Amino acid sequence: MNKNAKLAYDVLKKAGMVVMTDNWSQTAHFEISVEEMPDALPNAPLYWADMDGLYDGSIALNNLMDKHGLFWEWINGCVIGVYDA
Repeated sequence: MNKNAKLAYDVLKKAGMVVMTDNWSQTAHFEISVEEMPDALPNAPLYWADMDGLYDGSIALNNLMDKHGLFWEWINGCVIGVYDA
C-alpha cells in the first residue's frame, strides 16, 4: 500500500470503519465495508457511503480521499474500493 493510501487507511480505521486489504479487489489499495455504520464518535467526521441514501459518499469521505490523492468506487452494495486518483 502506498504511503498516501496508508495515511487514509489509518484515519478510517481510527474512526471505527471496517477497512480491509486484498479482500474484494486486486487493484484497490484497500476496501471499506459500508454494510454497517460504526458508532458515531462525538465531534468526529462521518466517513460513509450508502447505496440508498448517500450514493456519492459523505463530504468527509470525499475530502479525505482528495487530501490523499485517492478516489473510491463501489465494488458491490456493501463494499467500496480505494484507488489512486
